[in-house]
Amino acid sequence: METTGKQFVEFWNWASKKGLMNENTAYAFSSPVRKIISVHENWENLDVAKLDVDDLLKRFQNIHGKEFKPNSLSAYFRRFRQAHSLYLQYIENPTAWKFKGQQSSTRKQKQTKANRDQDTEDTFEMPIMQGSNSTQMVDYPFPLRENCIVRLKLPTDLKANEIERLATFMRTLVTDSN
Repeated sequence: METTGKQFVEFWNWASKKGLMNENTAYAFSSPVRKIISVHENWENLDVAKLDVDDLLKRFQNIHGKEFKPNSLSAYFRRFRQAHSLYLQYIENPTAWKFKGQQSSTRKQKQTKANRDQDTEDTFEMPIMQGSNSTQMVDYPFPLRENCIVRLKLPTDLKANEIERLATFMRTLVTDSN
């Protein structure tokens, strides 16, 4: 099986589409993978199984480090290392590979209605609920940053002008100017 940089970058989208991992989780891995690996010349043909991760991360930091806050850069590096490790595990045994954060369909079927309705931090379901005036609302989990998932409860019939109003409001909450 090929272990090229191109395959490494495309793996996360594929894993998400095949249901091997949550779409948001796959994106959290794919973003640093795409950006970090691109500092290597000829990254598409690079053999990631033989990749010197420390050297690549150092090169990325030298080129793009000023674009990140120290904590963000650290989280980016941590995600890249985890993504690299997960990808190599997949390459080693694709038929048995499972992302640890994935919940099996058998386990999902065994959950009771009470468990599904529970509002926990690590639940990634998108339940539709009734809001006021019979407006249906959807709970959207959004990975804002490392170890921080926020939830947006929005109407199912959200309009473009409402999105603009929401975005304008969100900009008023910014605590830094970066």
